[in-house]
Parts: sequence; C-alpha cells; structure tokens
Amino acid sequence: EYALATHAVRTHDFVEGVRALLIDKTGDPRWRPAAPGEVMDETLDQLFAPLPAGDEWTPFPQD
Repeated sequence: EYALATHAVRTHDFVEGVRALLIDKTGDPRWRPAAPGEVMDETLDQLFAPLPAGDEWTPFPQD
C-alpha cells in the first residue's frame, strides 16, 4: 500500500485531482486518460511496482 501511494502521488492525475478539489475548488479534474478503460497496462505496472531498495517504508525511520 505504501508503494502504491508513493507512486500514485507522483502522477498527473493525483496533482490534477488536488488542483480541482482543493485549489481551484471547481470539482472538474481533467484526467489523463479521460476514461478508466483507457488506462494502459504499463501505467498499472508502474503504480504497483515495488519501491527501489532503500525506499521501503519503516514505521520509525532510523537515522
């Protein structure tokens, strides 16, 4: 879940959703792609990919 969230917040659609809901308050995000059926398998693979070594979540980071 952490890896998915980490990848998702870096996408255009996350930024676009924040803009439409919180910044402009228009509620009309312009998703890319516009329809769920247009999402490519490569995009899903990137979202669900594991994090690089060293980027794993730790509940209490150790310095």
